[in-house]
Amino acid sequence: IMAALEGIAILVFAYILLNTINPALLQVNKEIITPVPLPPPTVNAQPTPVSNSQTQQSPIPGSTDIASLATQILNDPNIYLNGPGGGCDSVSTNPGEGKSNPLYTIKDTAAGLKPYVCAVPRLGLFGAVGCCDCTRGGPYGNTVMNPGLLQSLIELSAKYKFAVSALTTGMHNGTWSYSTYHGHYSGEAVDLVPVPQPTTAQQWIDVRDEISALNSKNCGSESIFFCESSGLNGKAYSDCNIQYTTHIHWTCAR
Repeated sequence: IMAALEGIAILVFAYILLNTINPALLQVNKEIITPVPLPPPTVNAQPTPVSNSQTQQSPIPGSTDIASLATQILNDPNIYLNGPGGGCDSVSTNPGEGKSNPLYTIKDTAAGLKPYVCAVPRLGLFGAVGCCDCTRGGPYGNTVMNPGLLQSLIELSAKYKFAVSALTTGMHNGTWSYSTYHGHYSGEAVDLVPVPQPTTAQQWIDVRDEISALNSKNCGSESIFFCESSGLNGKAYSDCNIQYTTHIHWTCAR
């Protein structure tokens, strides 16, 4: 209700301002408006699985069936999809239940659904209220997990156990916004932590080096990976500083 009142106030203020500057600004010349025919409404709005040809520019070695890869990850004992709870994002009865949690992102993908992308906070009279509004498939409805990333996680689990703390949800780059591109919002990035968590910088580096090899095999040229600290403005550490490193960020570009 408060948001609606705020919107009404903005509209009234805009009307008064434009009317003061030039009343002609509020007049619409119907003669220059050409009607544009709209397509017929879609009968079935249920999201459908996106084929590999729609999500990849070049073939990925091995299987490229996104749902099959996600199912393998769900059943992999070396991959822990524990992530943040995201209980406030339960907005539907789909397999992922709308939660901003890596487990539900993978569940949705395994079910042939586009995952939820949660980045924009719900706003109240006094700013953000803490929970995120989640959109299936992201702001444009076309976000799916990169099969190259899923394939790489499966291959990484053959050598290391790790926990996934973020996939398509949460705040990244210190901003709640889709306006700045980020691999997490496009289904191309993962934040992971080896299990047990490393106690030396070299242990972080060993995992990062294995990621480097998989990245060269399964990911595009725009890919990046580095040791990173948590927080609103996480910092990358080339030496995997043991005091500050909390996870490895990996963007496996298509």
